[in-house]
Amino acid sequence: MLSRATCWALHRTPELNASLQGEQITVCRRVHLGIATTTDRGLMVPVVPDTHALSVGELALRIRMGDSGP
Repeated sequence: MLSRATCWALHRTPELNASLQGEQITVCRRVHLGIATTTDRGLMVPVVPDTHALSVGELALRIRMGDSGP
């Protein structure tokens, strides 16, 4: 639920989902979620794209199944 709430807040407040490149601020409208996990192969960060468009159930399923989407 915390991951979904964070993604929702970033989508609603795109100024917080921005990066600085030189002197230009780039605002990202899409929100992707990466969760760092430790595996036998080392640290992995699977990314679930467009989490702002997923329900809590859809996001939980993607995280549990390790499905980072299309």
